[in-house]
Amino acid sequence: MTIDIGGYDASKQTVLNYFHGKGGRDIQKTISMMAQAAHVPCIVIAHWLGVETNWHPDTTRAIKRLKDFYGYTTLLNRPEGAPPIE
Repeated sequence: MTIDIGGYDASKQTVLNYFHGKGGRDIQKTISMMAQAAHVPCIVIAHWLGVETNWHPDTTRAIKRLKDFYGYTTLLNRPEGAPPIE
């Protein structure tokens, strides 16, 4: 399955505002809450938070876990420094 991370950029600032505010900089909480609230796939939010947290290990683990669970094979417009998708 293919997903284009860039296709969700309109919601990016809303997600990051939540992360720094009500989300309390909690990576897992932000991924789960904002995926539902903003209608953005979890893996997209995990990539945005990866950049925001300088690729904190929790973001890279979330990306791998979500990739495996949802069966993503191709991620388009991945941000610089994103972990490899194997």
